[in-house]
Amino acid sequence: MVGKIGPRLFFERNSAQSPARALSVRILNNCSMGLQTKISFRACGAYLHGTKELFPNTQLLSARVFNASSIQDITFPPIRLQRSRRSNNGAEKIISQIEAFLETGDLNKIKGLYLDVTILPPIEQMISEKVPIINLPVNGLGTIPGHYKYYTKHDTFQKIMNSSTIMARGYNGRTQRVCLTTRCLTTEETWYELFIANPLYINKGDYVIGFDLRPGAGIVEERNNGSIPEYWFRHDIRFGRNADLRFAGLNPMDQII
Repeated sequence: MVGKIGPRLFFERNSAQSPARALSVRILNNCSMGLQTKISFRACGAYLHGTKELFPNTQLLSARVFNASSIQDITFPPIRLQRSRRSNNGAEKIISQIEAFLETGDLNKIKGLYLDVTILPPIEQMISEKVPIINLPVNGLGTIPGHYKYYTKHDTFQKIMNSSTIMARGYNGRTQRVCLTTRCLTTEETWYELFIANPLYINKGDYVIGFDLRPGAGIVEERNNGSIPEYWFRHDIRFGRNADLRFAGLNPMDQII
């Protein structure tokens, strides 16, 4: 609804709005304050670059836009709007156009409104050409690129991405190693099959890193772990040195509900 909430904001967010509507309102308000507004569509939702903010409840929206158009990010320019009944009508029209785009991924819905857009190749092409897929909203992809998979939780994932390294570690007096598998598993399958439903590891399938080891990287030991083959690598895995990153992000074997 139109609200008198300050000298610059035209519309007010409320809890009844859909994620697409709420994000559209946020974009217009930012742009009407003279701010260039860049949105990235990530696996965990829509990310606002200016405030480094993950917009709430937009994981499904982000996946919908990316799956429809392969749009990684889009930038909206500042918009000059004066406060009047006519400008409020114009603001509502802009919001409706942005909302339609966020619901469909169709750039024609916002023709003339955006400044720049990054469109990636189709995900199948990225996989076949071994282009790293990092934090893209491809949940439900049905595969995890890379020969080896390393399943983990959010904080460990962030450390790995910041350092470009999976550290080999030893626990309880055991020799250091990185535990890997070649199987594509959902979060639930990871917990049951790899971590034997241990409550301490309930979130360790949320994120996954897929990669290929380079020739001469070292010996990979195959271990017997029931129905799921497990492999031990005794060295740190350093992307760009002894391994090539193929995938990093939320587990793409899970479907977004």
